[in-house]
Amino acid sequence: MAAAMVAGGAAPANATGSQTDVNLHYGLMSVKAWHCTLYVTACDWRSETIVEPTDGTSMMDEVTNVAILSTRGFTLKEVHIEKNPEATLVFPSIDQGKVEWTKRVSNNVANFGQFKDIKTDINVNVRSCGSGDGPGEQGPVSEKCVEVGAV
Repeated sequence: MAAAMVAGGAAPANATGSQTDVNLHYGLMSVKAWHCTLYVTACDWRSETIVEPTDGTSMMDEVTNVAILSTRGFTLKEVHIEKNPEATLVFPSIDQGKVEWTKRVSNNVANFGQFKDIKTDINVNVRSCGSGDGPGEQGPVSEKCVEVGAV
């Protein structure tokens, strides 16, 4: 799991990733997603929402990241997902997991973990969606998404 803990959410060398940036009138919001490209039975993944305020000090009232994790392949029975303990995890279907975490008074929320017990002929997909509220009276930021993997 060490690869999932890379500083700033940068994808390690054996990973594929994507990022979208949204200019806000008080800063920049980045939504990122990546997952491993080489695996035998487990695959690291990460999805992240980061807000960089122009003034360098303002904090969002809340920031949210939702990761939709899915697999596709012929031998798939079900998906097993490990995630950070602060996040919630639900399974909308047998081949999909949804991990969500909202942090209050923060500019960064990162969901990360592993797909477990997968076969090498399974394709993985990570869809990362970020949103937030604030700072102060600035109002809400609508959800922005990025996706990487077997779409």
